[in-house]
Amino acid sequence: MNILFYAGGGTAETFHKAIETPSFAIDVYQTVGELRERLRYPLDDPTIAVLVASTRESLEELVAIRNLFANVRIIMVLPDRAPETVAKGHDLHARFLTFSDSDPNEVALVLNRMTEKARTRGRS
Repeated sequence: MNILFYAGGGTAETFHKAIETPSFAIDVYQTVGELRERLRYPLDDPTIAVLVASTRESLEELVAIRNLFANVRIIMVLPDRAPETVAKGHDLHARFLTFSDSDPNEVALVLNRMTEKARTRGRS
């Protein structure tokens, strides 16, 4: 299982701290370019990406590479609640969508559920 974390700056650190756990390794990417390069190589199934876009510009960069997320389960943290921002966030087909002013522990809970579900499927 791959867990990718894109930290687009801003509040990303609080989200990273919330999901950090010894239960699984998380690959951290601080630029969309680094993330794009990683996505070009084969990924384990499942792959989960936690994407924290701290600005609309970083969200636009993520949307520009959305074709690379074809087989990736996404948890998306948006920079604001503006309708156009939310619409862009939906372009990534996230399994869970939240906002930078939300509780980071929600993201950790969703990630834990997703990883547990993936582990359970792997055993059957």
